[in-house]
Amino acid sequence: MTDFQLIEGVLSQLIVFVHHLHWSYIFTHMLLAYASIDLEKSHSLVNRYYHYLRMEWWPLLFGIIYSLLYIFKYNFDFEHTFWQLQSFLFALVFEAFIIEKMVILLKKPPRKK
Repeated sequence: MTDFQLIEGVLSQLIVFVHHLHWSYIFTHMLLAYASIDLEKSHSLVNRYYHYLRMEWWPLLFGIIYSLLYIFKYNFDFEHTFWQLQSFLFALVFEAFIIEKMVILLKKPPRKK
């Protein structure tokens, strides 16, 4: 097996993976996760449950609930449920490592020279 065949095999599997993800779920999950992080501490829901669950865990909680609602709304079979789980994990990782870091960089004041 040559290097070209190896790269072609990996890229073909990556294309299949990206094609099967539920992109509408991923984008709406990231919006909900970002909104849940930015909730004011004065909000009554946040004050009621803040002792039990720190704000960093809210995107995970919202993602699980939203994913279950998504599965039951569209009445997924096993294969679609598997890809929904993959989409949930992809959205969680993408939101945690990329979106949050970009927001932190955008909120930083520019350095003066």
